[in-house]
Amino acid sequence: MAQIGLEPVAQLALYRLGVRLGWYRWRERAIGRGEAAVSSEPHTDWVALPDPEALRSVAGPDGVAEAISLADEIVAGRYRPFGGESSALRLDFPFPHAHWTAYERGAVQIPFSAAGCPYPDIKFIWEPARFGWAFTLGRAYRLSADERYPRTFWRYFEAFCAAQPPFFGPQWMNGQEVALRLLA
Repeated sequence: MAQIGLEPVAQLALYRLGVRLGWYRWRERAIGRGEAAVSSEPHTDWVALPDPEALRSVAGPDGVAEAISLADEIVAGRYRPFGGESSALRLDFPFPHAHWTAYERGAVQIPFSAAGCPYPDIKFIWEPARFGWAFTLGRAYRLSADERYPRTFWRYFEAFCAAQPPFFGPQWMNGQEVALRLLA
C-alpha cells in the first residue's frame, strides 16, 4: 500500500465490495428498466473521416488492394487474430453464460481444458469480440463505397449481441475488453 497509496487501495476495496454485495447486478437491472439516464443519441462528430481520394493516395494501389482483400476475408467469415494467420470469425461462447460478477468472483470458471473447448485461453474468446476487424471493414468501405462492408459489420454486431447478452458471459467480465469493443 505504501507504493500505490491509500486511494487506489480503497477504490479496489469498494469495487470488490460492490461485486460481492451484488450492487453491480442491481445497477444493471436499473439501467435495463430505464431508471438510469442513458443517452441513445448517436455522436457522429467525434472523428473527421479522411477524404476517400486522400486515403487512396496515402495507401497507394497496393494498400488499397490489401485493404479490400482483408475486408473481403471478413465478409467471407474470416479475420486475422492478433494480426496473424486467417481464422474463422467466431463470436459465440459455447458454454452457459453467467453474470460477469460470477467470473470476477471466481464462482464460474471457463472450462478451457474441457473436451471440445475451442479456446485454449481467454484471449481467444476476447480477440474477435474486440471488433478490431471493424476498422478493416471501415477502411475498405471508405476506399470503395461497397455496401457489403457495413452490412457485414452489422451482421456480426447483431450476431455478437444475440450470442453475448449484456453483462453475461466472459465478454463482459473485463472493462478493458468492453472499452476496446466500444472504440471499434
